Amino acid sequence: MQGETLGSFKRRSVRPWQSLSPTYANVDLKVLQVADGIAFNAAIDDVLACADAEGRRPTRVPAGYLAERVETKGGHTYTRFYGRPKSWMDQFMPRGQRIKRVHRADDKGNLTGVAYQKD
Repeated sequence: MQGETLGSFKRRSVRPWQSLSPTYANVDLKVLQVADGIAFNAAIDDVLACADAEGRRPTRVPAGYLAERVETKGGHTYTRFYGRPKSWMDQFMPRGQRIKRVHRADDKGNLTGVAYQKD
């Protein structure tokens, strides 16, 4: 942005990822910048390190979505998926049933059956 200082640029650029840092998630970076420039730079570095770690091994993947990470080591390609397994397994799972009513056995011990209600 025109006329923006370096500190303002740093604050604006790390704001979307600030919640990933447990140490500086609720810290006002503007106040920290004014109070102590060294602590401000340490906070920026920590937020960026946490954002980098989240990008490499995601822990906050939304439900219904899988995050794919491809990496090559020693000439081999490794593909890892992060997220809930139900995101892709749901389409192969049978629809669940829940028990609506259970009939009791009569005096002779014969079961009269179980009634199911499909979801």
